[in-house]
Amino acid sequence: MPDIPAEMQEQLEAVPEGLWSIFLPQLLQLGAHTFPVPCGVAARLDGAVATGWFWAIAIDDDCLVTTMHMATRRAFVLHEQPAMDYLVLGLLSNSDADLINDMREAQGAPGGQAEPFFGEFTPTLARNVLAFPMVHGDRYFEMPAGSLYDSCNICMLPSFVERMRETLGPAAPDLAAAMSAGLELNECERLRATMHAIDPTAASRAGAALHYRALVYEALAELASSLRESGRGGERLDLNGSRDVADAVNAALLASLAHPPTLDELADRLFMGKTRLCQAFRAETGVSIGERATELRVSEAKRRLTHGGESIAEIARSLGFAHPSSFTAMFSREVGMSPSAWRAGQRG
Repeated sequence: MPDIPAEMQEQLEAVPEGLWSIFLPQLLQLGAHTFPVPCGVAARLDGAVATGWFWAIAIDDDCLVTTMHMATRRAFVLHEQPAMDYLVLGLLSNSDADLINDMREAQGAPGGQAEPFFGEFTPTLARNVLAFPMVHGDRYFEMPAGSLYDSCNICMLPSFVERMRETLGPAAPDLAAAMSAGLELNECERLRATMHAIDPTAASRAGAALHYRALVYEALAELASSLRESGRGGERLDLNGSRDVADAVNAALLASLAHPPTLDELADRLFMGKTRLCQAFRAETGVSIGERATELRVSEAKRRLTHGGESIAEIARSLGFAHPSSFTAMFSREVGMSPSAWRAGQRG
């Protein structure tokens, strides 16, 4: 790596040195000039080959957010030299996304080319939400004149991705495996909105570092949610069709009639998206999961009313109702008579 100007060295202290290779070679090649900002590191690009700006902030020692807005003045070859492998969740212009596809092909096996990560991008979108791996070593990108590059990238070392998976809980999909395969995530509007919110305009606010950290965590949570919904989240339970899904849901509901698991909780337990879970359950049973939960509670209430000596208030509490009146209303709606009338009828 070339020598670092003294004025740039001081500004770079805002980022752990272990992450410098992700962006510093490009800044040096572009003749960037850093300047002080309240949060992160920023640079102006106003050289012979390109004009624009760059800003980055370290979220941890193993996670860096970078943003760049650059217009090329003439054609040149951009040289990147990352010293480590990392994963990227990015919001990229079509020009940036095309570079990633070109990089994928350039890293193909000798004698052939690898398939690009992504196909054609939606022409109406100014920027694309993508996830992909970056490998250490030298890379060279041909930058044509008159092109605009506009990107926001969350660059994560494997250690950060693994911590995020643990933070998201045991039902979290394998983020690293999914991102390593390359993902187009343009359909995830909430993730797009979160990525758009990561920009330098909030860097001068109080608590800016916490603000950006929260956005990164939110983006990773949205990514995990998208993977579950689409079935791209890696390892799954061996559910061989809707019958297995229905059995698993019924078992979960029966295990906790007083406090039935929510749809989100069921989806997490079964490593499935909520939409797929609901469709599979209804295909086998003909009812929704909420309707089945009610059916099971009513069935248990009937059993206790018929064979036990518990009061209606005790049965209501055991089934999770805070007030006997709520239980009576539910039972009457489903059965057509009150719990006391049902009990009297069974004993008569």
